[in-house]
Amino acid sequence: MLDAEPKMSNRDEDGAKALGELIALAHEGNWEAVDAALPSVATKEAVLAWAKESLKSENPDMRDLAASIFEKNPAILESDIFDTLFDMVDTEEHEPARFRATCALWEHGYRQEKIYIAMQDFAVSDDADIAALAKAKLK
Repeated sequence: MLDAEPKMSNRDEDGAKALGELIALAHEGNWEAVDAALPSVATKEAVLAWAKESLKSENPDMRDLAASIFEKNPAILESDIFDTLFDMVDTEEHEPARFRATCALWEHGYRQEKIYIAMQDFAVSDDADIAALAKAKLK
């Protein structure tokens, strides 16, 4: 007899748990912990599916987190994700989310003039953390 609801695989459960922890850390503003956790979870299917949807979230911290996930995911960006990140470089009002969108494109090898200029602008940001990270990427 089949179950009425499909069961999550252990991998899916791990991804959902990791995603919940990332979201909680982002809500707390604990971005150092988010950055430390991202490399180990940025390839999980549940995390990537959430990030794709959350690039357009009304919550700027969730857009920041979503872009950060794509920064750390080594897979080639899907065209719709690329387009959204590329648009965020110009249109995102929340500086950390705009910076992470720029970083995601940068880490995936997109260094066109628009991205390079944006990274230079971030290198002189009033936010010391963003400025330091941007300077390190430009070296």
